[in-house]
Amino acid sequence: MVIRAYIIVVCMISVPLLVTPTEGQQLGSLFPAGGQVGSRGVVTFTVKGVQGLRSARCSHPGISFEHEEGNRFNVRVQDDVPVGFYDVQAIGDNGITSSRTFFVTGRKHVVEDQQQEGTGPPTIVSLNSVVSGKVNKGETDRYRFVARRGDPIIIECWAERIDSSLRGILELRDSQGNRLAINRGYFGVDAAIAIRIPAGGEYVVQLHDLVLGGGDDHFYRLDIGTGPRYLFADPPVIRRGQESEVEWFGWNLTAPQPTGTAEESAATVGRLLELQSTTVRITPEMTRAKTTALRTVGAHAVEALSMRLPGADVPATITLSDTPVIRANQPQTPETAQRVEVPVDIGGQLTGSDERHWYQITARRGEVFYVEGLAHRLGAPVDLAISIFDSGGEKELATFHDELRNLGGLRYPSAHLDPHGRWVAPEDGKYLFCVRNLIGGISADPRRIYRMGIRRETAAVKLVAVATSDSPAGVNVSR
Repeated sequence: MVIRAYIIVVCMISVPLLVTPTEGQQLGSLFPAGGQVGSRGVVTFTVKGVQGLRSARCSHPGISFEHEEGNRFNVRVQDDVPVGFYDVQAIGDNGITSSRTFFVTGRKHVVEDQQQEGTGPPTIVSLNSVVSGKVNKGETDRYRFVARRGDPIIIECWAERIDSSLRGILELRDSQGNRLAINRGYFGVDAAIAIRIPAGGEYVVQLHDLVLGGGDDHFYRLDIGTGPRYLFADPPVIRRGQESEVEWFGWNLTAPQPTGTAEESAATVGRLLELQSTTVRITPEMTRAKTTALRTVGAHAVEALSMRLPGADVPATITLSDTPVIRANQPQTPETAQRVEVPVDIGGQLTGSDERHWYQITARRGEVFYVEGLAHRLGAPVDLAISIFDSGGEKELATFHDELRNLGGLRYPSAHLDPHGRWVAPEDGKYLFCVRNLIGGISADPRRIYRMGIRRETAAVKLVAVATSDSPAGVNVSR
């Protein structure tokens, strides 16, 4: 559970025969970094410090790797493996490597031909395909597809989110070479373009690195399709074991509506897609399914639920809580602050450029509260800050911003860019909590979601086993 005062019982692995190589066993990359449901393929591992590479293992039992020769493995993805993201480790005579991400798609999977990269015409792909590629230094990868006028196309590059060093720049051009759209960072540094095609014909997607870098660690997944893409939910947290209704935002979530006139049609084609929303009902049984951790640094303790929603090729993720969850009432001022009972998890959106949300609690003198916010770890473009004021909202008593203390070092990194802190009520009375975005913006953006938890100080024990070495191979011991 997240946002709780923990007594961390750290079990340090200390064995006399601990392997302490000068260079730890590392899995640098996989290519391709994924596969299609029900398919077989060949994957090349790039490893470091591994002696006698002989096998690999995956976090899902339906994905198996059989050693072929050298660094090459035959991979098989069973028919019942859900689409999503999994962890892979290589195994050698001297131990197990660090993990890398392996994705599974339900769409047609195309592996870029490295022999023809950067030469000749663009690679032809069909709509609703997933491309596994790799950018070499100074090169631009190009893919051609055919679309009809008005098709709502989503082009998404996965790089940082699957452990790649690529900082991709995406461009979409028509058959005459005219640039229709460009993006270099929608999901953090990962690029995406969502556009309604202006005219039937051929289009070319171009992808290159921001500084024209490249190499084995500059691999990517490129999605080109018209299917639904669920991006985020409001609220971004639900209570375990309780039925919930959340509003999911994304692209292509609803059936396309016919345009009434030629003028209306002309006004929509060639334009970037707007975010749509749809309500999704989550049953208590769904919340008890196997949980996952958010795949961001500093979010190890944040439990999340990966949902496979109709038509989507990427799971929709929402966080879980064991305490009551409420949704923010908007708008708010200090005078109309939303009253909440502690403990509580609150989910909301700071859509406006300088929007602030206010909450009121009642406290006794000497009561200790733990406050934690999530925004950056949710992938939201928000620099979240939480301040505590007196009952009139005039005197600021405490403020919390980035949690930069990294208590676990490389072995258990705990630092993140979300607010976190401990506060003691000075007197009996009412207090106001203000949630705001420090970077704001000139326009409204529904992606600015957040989660805030307020809890009284109650100790809980969480056991964490970490290695004594900062090396990626610190958990390996000699036989």
